[in-house]
Amino acid sequence: MKIFLILLVFVLVNTKIFAQDKITKKSDSTHVNGFINIVPNNYNGPLFGVVNLAYGNQEGAQISLFNWNQHNFKGNHLQLATMNIIGGTIDSATQVGFINFWVDTLKGEQVGLLNFARVRKGFQLGLINYADTVSSGLSISVMTIVRKGYYGLEMGVSEMYPINISFKTGLKNIYSSANFSCDNNGGASVFGFGFGSIIPINKRFFLNPDFVGQSGILKCKQDVFSLITKLSYAITKQIHISAGPSVIWSHANTAELRQPIYTLFKNQINDRNSVIIGLRCSLSYNICFYQNN
Repeated sequence: MKIFLILLVFVLVNTKIFAQDKITKKSDSTHVNGFINIVPNNYNGPLFGVVNLAYGNQEGAQISLFNWNQHNFKGNHLQLATMNIIGGTIDSATQVGFINFWVDTLKGEQVGLLNFARVRKGFQLGLINYADTVSSGLSISVMTIVRKGYYGLEMGVSEMYPINISFKTGLKNIYSSANFSCDNNGGASVFGFGFGSIIPINKRFFLNPDFVGQSGILKCKQDVFSLITKLSYAITKQIHISAGPSVIWSHANTAELRQPIYTLFKNQINDRNSVIIGLRCSLSYNICFYQNN
């Protein structure tokens, strides 16, 4: 609580608030004190502090706990903080932090736990990556969300579990997925994440490679890592039926190694590890907002 009171006092001092009826800020004033730095338009130089606020164009790095640039950066730029926000346009920049916001078009890199951008034309690396639309670039994450992108819900049967459900989001050329599998009675269950791609062969047929890693939940002590290559047929634009071979590494942590329902090939390495070649089939409902995704 004390740190928030200290931050409030410094904000009041640096924005020139003296018991006025409304808050006003002198746009042509500069306050660089190493704690809360507030700079106006066309400020050339790096900012180091606890909080960095740039209300206009700035040239140089921002390194603190919280960085905010309201308009534009000039040249290559770095924001390094717990939370970074860019409100304007920029030719090239890198944001590194727990949470990164790029209000306009991302032209550069975002590296953090949560990354947000309106239009992605750069690189995102994080736990969750979000963009309204994608023009170019690459996203690597546990979950990639593109509002005007691709979403899919898939249900199927695998060699390890009779019930398999996947939710896919991102783009058709590369998406991330959350995956749940269980027995008929729900006694053995695994949950995990993966990534894959939908590659068109013609208007009706698609190649659908997937990699999925799952770990046991509740009483299940099993880990399953699967590499799947399925051939999909579009019954309609949204509904696809798929089937294809899979290569699985099954690992038991402490319990007895779970045996597959069926296999094309199986090599049990020891009591806790086995390699399996199986066959999977599924039915999916796909939503695509843009035909080029």
